[in-house]
Amino acid sequence: AIALGNFDGFHRGHQEILRTSIQEAKRQRIVSILFTFHPHPSKVLRPGGPSPEMILTEAEKMEMMLKMGFEAILNQNFSREFSLIEAEDFVQRVLTDSLKCQFLSVGENFRFGNLARGNISLLKSHGHFSIPGIPIVRIDDQPISSSMIRGLLRTGEISKANDALGYSYFISGIVMHGDGRGQKLGCPTANIESQKESRPAPGDYSGFLEFEGKLYLAAINCGYRPTFGGTNFLIEAHLIEENLNLYGEHVRVYFLEKIRNEQKFFDLSELQTQIQADIDLIKRETKKKVSFFKN
Repeated sequence: AIALGNFDGFHRGHQEILRTSIQEAKRQRIVSILFTFHPHPSKVLRPGGPSPEMILTEAEKMEMMLKMGFEAILNQNFSREFSLIEAEDFVQRVLTDSLKCQFLSVGENFRFGNLARGNISLLKSHGHFSIPGIPIVRIDDQPISSSMIRGLLRTGEISKANDALGYSYFISGIVMHGDGRGQKLGCPTANIESQKESRPAPGDYSGFLEFEGKLYLAAINCGYRPTFGGTNFLIEAHLIEENLNLYGEHVRVYFLEKIRNEQKFFDLSELQTQIQADIDLIKRETKKKVSFFKN
C-alpha cells in the first residue's frame, strides 16, 4: 500500500492521503510504503528559475515521515534522468513490477512522468491496483495545498496557515550570536539561523520556543529591523518568562498569532515601549498551546 507524492508541509490534505494508505495496509495486512521525492521536481527541471519555497527542510520532512509509522520510506532522488521516465513506464516498472503495488493513495491533482503526462485518470485505468476516492480537505471552501499555505505565510496569516497545516508552523535552527542590541534594550533575543525557505511575512508574532523538550512563551520577530537599517532577514525569539543561554543550541520556534507588522521606530525609547506592549499582549492573550504534528 503506497502513499505517493512530494508532501511538502505535511498539511491536513497530505495527512489524509498518508493515513488512508496506512489504514489500508493494516486492513489488507500488506506493507505500507511512503514514496516521496527529493529535491522538488521544479528545482531540477527549472534550475535557477522560479520554484516553490519549501515549507519544510529535508530534515524536518524526514522527521515527520518517520512519525507516520510507515514500514518503509522511499525518498527517491529526483534527477533529470528520473524525470524522463514515461508515466506508463513508471506505473508498470516502478509501482507494479518493482513495488508490487496493490493500493495507491495520491492527491487528486498528482502529476508524474515525462512532461507530467501522468495523472490520476491514468493511474485508475491501469487496473493492477486500487485507488481510493480521498475527500478533499478544505478551508473556507478552498482546497488545502502547499502553495496555498506558502501564500498564507507570505501574507503573515499564520493562524490560517496553522489551520491548513494541522499543526503550528515552526522554524528550527541554531542560535547564533547577533549584535547584542536586544540585550542592551533589556530584551535579549535568540537569533535563529535556519535553512527554511518558506518564511512568515516580516512582523512580530506570539509563539513558543522549544528547547530540550520544554516550551517557553516567546515573542518572535521576523524581518529586517528597519529601525537599525538592517538588510538581512532575521528570526529572533525573546523568551518572556525565562532567561536562558541558548548560544550554539538547536531550538525550534512555533508561531501562533501575528501581533503587528514590522515598522520603523523614531528612536530606541519608542521601540522599547512597543516591545513591552507586545510582551504584555502576548502574556495576556496567548492562551492556546502549540499544536504538534501527530501521526
